[in-house]
Amino acid sequence: MRDASKDPRFLSSDATNVLCHPVKDANGTVIAVLQFFNKPGGFTERDDQLADMLASHCDLVLLDE
Repeated sequence: MRDASKDPRFLSSDATNVLCHPVKDANGTVIAVLQFFNKPGGFTERDDQLADMLASHCDLVLLDE
């Protein structure tokens, strides 16, 4: 989301940009969401790729597997 202040689904007036990624378990069920806010200059495609990689490892910690 490039400009969160213009999206009616987002209620915080402090966020300028948002990057979200689902955290899924081994079955593909969403168990959490990673959220990143307010990167100066906005998020890039590389940020999206890094967040995806990070999210793919979070289930191991959350599920203690």
